Amino acid sequence: MRWFLRFIAAAVLLVGGLGNAEPIPKRIALVIGNGAYQVPTWRLVNPPHDARLMAERLRGLGFEVDLESDIDRRAMEGAFHRFGQRLKAAGPDAVGLFYYAGHGAQKDGVNLLVPVDATARTMDELRFQAPAMQFLLNDMAEVGNAVNLIILDACRDIPLEEGMRGGRGGLADVGRVANVFIAYAAAPGRTASDGADGNSPFTTALAQALASQPSDPVELLFSDVQSRVYNASAGGQSPEYRNGLVRAPRWSFSVARSSPSTAPRLPNFPALVADFDAHAITRVFFDVASTALRPDNKPFADSQIAWLRAHPEVSVVLEGNADERELGVAQATSVRNLALGRAAVVRAYMLDAGIDPARVSIASFGADSPTDARSTEDAWAMNRGVVTRLRP
Repeated sequence: MRWFLRFIAAAVLLVGGLGNAEPIPKRIALVIGNGAYQVPTWRLVNPPHDARLMAERLRGLGFEVDLESDIDRRAMEGAFHRFGQRLKAAGPDAVGLFYYAGHGAQKDGVNLLVPVDATARTMDELRFQAPAMQFLLNDMAEVGNAVNLIILDACRDIPLEEGMRGGRGGLADVGRVANVFIAYAAAPGRTASDGADGNSPFTTALAQALASQPSDPVELLFSDVQSRVYNASAGGQSPEYRNGLVRAPRWSFSVARSSPSTAPRLPNFPALVADFDAHAITRVFFDVASTALRPDNKPFADSQIAWLRAHPEVSVVLEGNADERELGVAQATSVRNLALGRAAVVRAYMLDAGIDPARVSIASFGADSPTDARSTEDAWAMNRGVVTRLRP
């Protein structure tokens, strides 16, 4: 009898503990890679490889993945429907993710994802043969959950009239959509590479980031992906993203549930800033239009790393700047990417030295110019760098 009572008590404690544990929200993903198009000139090698790589990464991060490759319109629409139903059944706390690699296009601001059985000769024909991305946005809006992601590596060239990739059209920027993070492999309206090494540059960079830094807030992670692709393509391809996660802006792919920090606020923050400024060189400089860390500036970054090691309670933000003359004022987006790329390079240098990724974020100030129009080249060069600032 005594043994039985102890068993009951243990069972009650176990059930109570399980009841108090906060479950990890369900993660639902649909991954599609289309490359075996019926039209010979449209065929792509890498999208199915990209889809398999993404499915592998996402499964490792707790996602239940539906992987589809080389599917026609009917199968695509069926996959969209199943995804919406799975997401709805998972409830408002679920995370939804859709990844697509293959041909994409836009007609009158509507993004179309091209199935392998499409045979259109014009954009007018294609809109009747390719499902619209809006179907997915509608399904996500209906669920009303806080975190959804749409990742589009759909920027390969395709010979078709009226703006199908090739720099004349491409995917339309749908702006910020509430509770949805949208990532484009290239800037809307621009072309991205299919890749020559088995995977596209965008998916390669994304897979690397998911493996090395899944605990980064999603916007920081995609900023690093943006910088990796920009640098790898020598500025020829620049991914973009739109963060609509207003209810969970710092969500991350990490399966570990984030909890509010128990660390106290830094009451001595002004003194820490003064000490940092006194013992570290807070700016790292770059050559014109370059994101490569100059050897003569590595000691500057080393001084910051040494100080951060001595103050593990402190986090920093790396603010990248550019000289507005480097790429031209008309190319403001490219200038911003250059500034972010510089910040990302300094961050990578810090991470390689063992600094916790959670302590280092990046930001872009875009392009700056000296306030005095008569300034010398040295004054202009002061804008080509990354300033490290402490975060309170």
